[in-house]
Formats: sequence, C-alpha cells, structure tokens
Amino acid sequence: MNASHIADAKDILAEVARGEHGVSTELRWAAGRMETRSTAREFLRDALAGSELKGEFRQAVRTLLRAGALA
Repeated sequence: MNASHIADAKDILAEVARGEHGVSTELRWAAGRMETRSTAREFLRDALAGSELKGEFRQAVRTLLRAGALA
C-alpha cells in the first residue's frame, strides 16, 4: 500500500461526506470527521465489521484501516 492508495481512499471518504455515495447521514458524518474524531473512526470500523459499507466506500475504509489511519 502506498501514499497514492491512501490519498485515493481519503478522496472517496470526502465524496461520501459530501453525500455523493448515497449512504446514511451517520456514515456521512463519520466519513467527514474521520481524521479528527475518534468516535467517527470507531463508527467506521464498526460499520465495516457489520458489513454496512458497500463498494468503493468499503474498500476505502479497509485501506485506511490497514494503513493505520483508523487506529
């Protein structure tokens, strides 16, 4: 995994936060605050574990989790 993968994942989360992926308000909130709020990171980890995330949003969260950005 390189910096490009992480940047792409963060771009996808920014799109989600703007409402471009048709997800719930809670997921939009978490995507928009992932870098500054531990509760948002925890929410995204839980959503990933609970199979609530789909498609490229799911992959982006997985990428950031592997990179340690959701620690």
